[in-house]
Amino acid sequence: MISTMTALEQHIFDTYQKAYHTLQNETDLSPKNPVINQTLSQLVFILTMPVDKNMTDQIIEHPDIKAIRKPMLSLLAQAESEMEKYYAMHYLTTARSINDLHHFMYWNNYTNLVQKEWKISHKLTKVKRMTMIGSGPLPLSALIMAKTSNAEVRSLDIDPFSHLLGQQLLTSLQNNNRILHEQEDGARADYSRDDFVLIASLVPNKEDILQQIKNTNPKAMAAIRSADGLYQLLYDPVQPNMYQNCGFQLVSRTEADSSVINTTLFLQTEK
Repeated sequence: MISTMTALEQHIFDTYQKAYHTLQNETDLSPKNPVINQTLSQLVFILTMPVDKNMTDQIIEHPDIKAIRKPMLSLLAQAESEMEKYYAMHYLTTARSINDLHHFMYWNNYTNLVQKEWKISHKLTKVKRMTMIGSGPLPLSALIMAKTSNAEVRSLDIDPFSHLLGQQLLTSLQNNNRILHEQEDGARADYSRDDFVLIASLVPNKEDILQQIKNTNPKAMAAIRSADGLYQLLYDPVQPNMYQNCGFQLVSRTEADSSVINTTLFLQTEK
């Protein structure tokens, strides 16, 4: 118990700890497990509650939270991967167009985030071609970006099975001819034709990818999905020294809200 916290902050604190122990003890982290569905739904819901910065810092910096946060982020990444594989296989047999994906539980979150990203990227540079790195088995960002924009979209994923599921899903959907789906390590890809490169939050080798972007096309706009506020309990935030060490500077950003979890950082090479 944290005596200086309000009832809401204490509830957030307790919910996060309980979710950690649940994820730690469950062997199936996929949506097939109703315990996981309920736990993650409750966790995401409670983390969207409005809490001021002081209380946010108090929760995140509390020793009990700091002790479990790193392993919790790993468990959450595993659960997200299992969720995407589960729904990719589900939509392979039920979806024939992007409209059939609208019932996905995080559809609005993805749509609102991609629309924010496209609005800023379009203001900063003329985007004729873009690459999405870490598209996963359920390449919603690439699909929504292709639908939102007139750009040619390339989606990359390093994992063979995730790439295979993503490719099969894209093939089964209609009107996705502007998406090129490739199995590739973003740190080895060629970005010479790209105007905009977007890196997903769970991609581990972000620094290597930024260096590769700079090496192959220093004029390209780069963006990395990060996290602020209590959403740092779901995703690891991108630290400024990481992109600064690669010779990039922050030029713009999206802001998270109750319907958008990620914050996207827009980067350009330093002049």
